[in-house]
Amino acid sequence: MKLTLKQFAGQLTYWYKKYAQSPYFAQYQNLEAGLSQKASDLGYIDKSDLLWIAIWGSDEKRHQLGTLVYSNNTTESVVLHTRQAILSLASPEDALRSLMLIKYVGPAYASKTPRCICPQEYAAFDIHVREACACFLPTLSDREAEIRGYLAFLDVCRSLQVQVTALGPRPEGLWYCLLYTSPSP
Repeated sequence: MKLTLKQFAGQLTYWYKKYAQSPYFAQYQNLEAGLSQKASDLGYIDKSDLLWIAIWGSDEKRHQLGTLVYSNNTTESVVLHTRQAILSLASPEDALRSLMLIKYVGPAYASKTPRCICPQEYAAFDIHVREACACFLPTLSDREAEIRGYLAFLDVCRSLQVQVTALGPRPEGLWYCLLYTSPSP
């Protein structure tokens, strides 16, 4: 079933409640709180944090990706690129580019990182979300197109935020950047 943004906005509370009942929700909230605080306090996140971002959702593919990122990058490189991304959070394009300099980090993984450290402004752009949004995003043929696609996706999220009439689940009734990454079924 395909929905318009307005229709989806009307159903968002239902879907959020359904997601909040999943076994992944509390795990994600803890990850988000910890990484947001660490990024704020230290100005970077490290290899072990990237591993946790990768394995959130508990499927084998994510564990493998997290292990690749952890094993094939130096601590210094990860700190350098995550620090640069955090300093660039006002520019999603620059933040994503910085994170994609880390070996084995593509756009999905790169988008999950700022999603965990700055959820007010960032949404995760995983394969499930990309497939669901394919009809209204640019074709993602290479890294530059993937970055443009992510920027277009953030615009969709912001548009959706304006259309939601129900109070959000965050403090003061806010909806953060709305579309959360969804663990594999």
